[in-house]
Amino acid sequence: MPSRLIMRLVDKKSEITTSVPEPFLGPVFRPGVEPVIATGFNYRREEIDLHGVKKHGAIDMDVSRGTEILAAADGYYIATYGEKLMRNDDGSPRKLDMEQAHKANPHNKDLNPPEGEGPWDVYFGSFVVQGWHGNGRYTQYVHVDWVNPKIPYYRPQEVRDEEGNKTGDLKFSEMLRATVDEYRSIAVYIKAGEVIAVTGMTGCGWGKRCYDFAKFDSGKRPDFRDVNYTYYTEPHLHFVVTGRRAPYNRNARAFDPFGIYRQVNDGYPESRSEWSVKQKAAKHSPLWL
Repeated sequence: MPSRLIMRLVDKKSEITTSVPEPFLGPVFRPGVEPVIATGFNYRREEIDLHGVKKHGAIDMDVSRGTEILAAADGYYIATYGEKLMRNDDGSPRKLDMEQAHKANPHNKDLNPPEGEGPWDVYFGSFVVQGWHGNGRYTQYVHVDWVNPKIPYYRPQEVRDEEGNKTGDLKFSEMLRATVDEYRSIAVYIKAGEVIAVTGMTGCGWGKRCYDFAKFDSGKRPDFRDVNYTYYTEPHLHFVVTGRRAPYNRNARAFDPFGIYRQVNDGYPESRSEWSVKQKAAKHSPLWL
């Protein structure tokens, strides 16, 4: 096994030395699927304007909607949903038209806008799968259309205002932040390489929530396959890798699986065959096996 690498991660309140996980990630797509890395660990300026933050904290891989997603590692998996209206600093709804959507990301070609001329309200969230892999390692698979029924699904929480009225926002289940001791009892064990979901663009509602278009089974589990919901960005897998910052701490630190921690044009590999090769711009070896 490769030796454990150490990098220094700085918290605003204290300095914490955190070990970078050893490579443990297998394929997230079947052979023959060639995703395009569309967004790096940090946002581009145009993306910052849309999302209001600089750090992406994940890697976006553009693939066709409905592409099967594989578990990247053995572990315990759960799923939930969340989606909220994006707002400006003054509290007004954030809006987006087609021109702004294309400017935010040049890869935005397969968009599904509402009818009319816009601009339209924009939402952010996801139908998300999370895996716990031991040793403080987690992965998240975000914006999916469907989740394997064997994976437990926990319903979102309706957000209410101070007067008790529903705001329309949906909060992810608290199960996403379950402790390690709790996780085995609320999740199901999945082997690396099993199909856990299919790609989509859930949570990125345009004009209205994606959740409002979903089909539901008797357990209120959503299914977005064959559903014509509206969304403002290219279908992709938003892939997150995290690790504990300190023992017994429920908060997690996001890692770049490529070790680059920059914008998309700053050194990410151009082909899937290079994912496990350390790039010149990388701060540590990639987490891909």
